[in-house]
Amino acid sequence: MQLSVNITPEAKGKEIEAEPHPLVLVLQDKLEAQSVEQEKIKEELKNLSE
Repeated sequence: MQLSVNITPEAKGKEIEAEPHPLVLVLQDKLEAQSVEQEKIKEELKNLSE
């Protein structure tokens, strides 16, 4: 799942320079960990149903 954010062209340049908020980084890490976990669960379910 991709999160898309609409950024106006003039805001784009500023966005790139700006450091991401620490909380954003934490949330990204959590999301990544969750999707990894989901993949593991999917694999296990697939193996169980075989």
